[in-house]
Amino acid sequence: MPNPNPLAPPPQASQDVPALPQGLVDAARAYAKASRAPRTLAAYQADWRTFTTWCQAHGLPFLPAAPQTVALYLADRAQLGRKPATLARELAAISQAHKTAGHESPRGAARVREVLAGIRRTHGTAQRRVSPLLPGDLRALVRTLPEGLLGVRDRALLLVGFAGALRRSELAALAVEDLVFNSDGLELTLRRSKTDQEGAGEKRGLPFGSDKATCPDSATRCCRRCGPRPGSDRAAARR
Repeated sequence: MPNPNPLAPPPQASQDVPALPQGLVDAARAYAKASRAPRTLAAYQADWRTFTTWCQAHGLPFLPAAPQTVALYLADRAQLGRKPATLARELAAISQAHKTAGHESPRGAARVREVLAGIRRTHGTAQRRVSPLLPGDLRALVRTLPEGLLGVRDRALLLVGFAGALRRSELAALAVEDLVFNSDGLELTLRRSKTDQEGAGEKRGLPFGSDKATCPDSATRCCRRCGPRPGSDRAAARR
């Protein structure tokens, strides 16, 4: 019987392995789960459910799934308008489910690779580009902020995020102790990011702005003066 949750570590079935402390087993499973970001795991689980539902509707086994089944699934999804990038993620979820359950991944099969390559050639791989925020737009946004502590905080977030080219998750994760003021401006410590999943950390300097109204250092200093006393473990973006 297939593992009902193949994206989770499968249970040990061998009788030859001696019993281990449950705490150790739980710790190993937690570390295995932490190997991927929560959002990635959630996306994989949703993609796997979509695939298994499709297989059941067509009377096809899904674990293990034959390469032809996966190729047909990708073709059907492409016909529904799913982009190649989405299909690549769904294929990664299918592959991970097979590997976790102890089966060979169908992703490397020639039939699957050929179908995916054909989808890319037919539909293209260009990603949707979002227009960037320009300095003039930033000034207009800052002018609309309300008076008071919330407006001061939002101004600091906007200017630090813009000057540091920060992702939303990086900005939200900043803590007070990650901000250092020096003679060159503001220095940020990014403890973890989308491109740094293992938490090696990165220092990023933000120089003084030529206009005080849009200077990230000035805005952050004002936020710290107006806000409550900083705590050692509270996120700066939530203050």
